[in-house]
Amino acid sequence: MGAEAWNSSRPAARAVSDALPLIERSERTTVLTANPAAFMQRHGALPADHMVEHLRRHGATTDLVMLDNVPAGSVADAPQDKARELGADLIVAGAFGHPKLWEKLLGGVTRNLLDRMSMPLLMSH
Repeated sequence: MGAEAWNSSRPAARAVSDALPLIERSERTTVLTANPAAFMQRHGALPADHMVEHLRRHGATTDLVMLDNVPAGSVADAPQDKARELGADLIVAGAFGHPKLWEKLLGGVTRNLLDRMSMPLLMSH
């Protein structure tokens, strides 16, 4: 079982594409979003339910879990906690969705996921 952290970014889409052979063979895949209203406000953001349908077209048994009101400092922990609760054995996530200077100065979910990694993680950029 895998969990996919979806935030509608190019790196997240790339990670899903890279993991598709694993997702197609998994028993179950859960698409996780943290604070989905925040990324839905961006122009052209692909809703998580569209990603669920995309994965289903590839034969994946897929669910959607929306984690609302996740504090900024917990955005990396919340998906891992939920993935463990669901029994996932892999998290798929995009890496460095913000400009590199932003990530370097302010940190980011990518760095937090890597620093706090508690289960296998497949990341793409």
